[in-house]
Amino acid sequence: PRARAINPDGTWTTYSMDWGWLELWLKMGVLGPLAFLYIGYVLYQRLQSYRFTDQAWLGRGLIACLVFLFATHMFSPYLNHPLGLGFLLLCIVFLPTENDPEKAVVSDRELIVGRSVQPSVAPVMSE
Repeated sequence: PRARAINPDGTWTTYSMDWGWLELWLKMGVLGPLAFLYIGYVLYQRLQSYRFTDQAWLGRGLIACLVFLFATHMFSPYLNHPLGLGFLLLCIVFLPTENDPEKAVVSDRELIVGRSVQPSVAPVMSE
């Protein structure tokens, strides 16, 4: 009834969209969505290194949330909202570092041979 009071035919116009990727494209140009897709790809690749550690559940959970965030952004603008941007920043906190042996990336050769990534410790020579 309220919409028909404004327009008798019932049409309603708005100044914003709910299609997140189109809104990013409109506000930032073609490079905006491409930049967000690149950020998502880099986060996905870096979080994959959790696969072969004791914290694989953390990597899987963050990747699942990342995928659902990008999928939800199709129909609702989440990536340019504090919730989406906050989650992307939260993922950065959990990215493994290269000098952390617990979260180091395991190569395919090490998986085939059966070696695990362990910090190397020099043997102590006794007198």
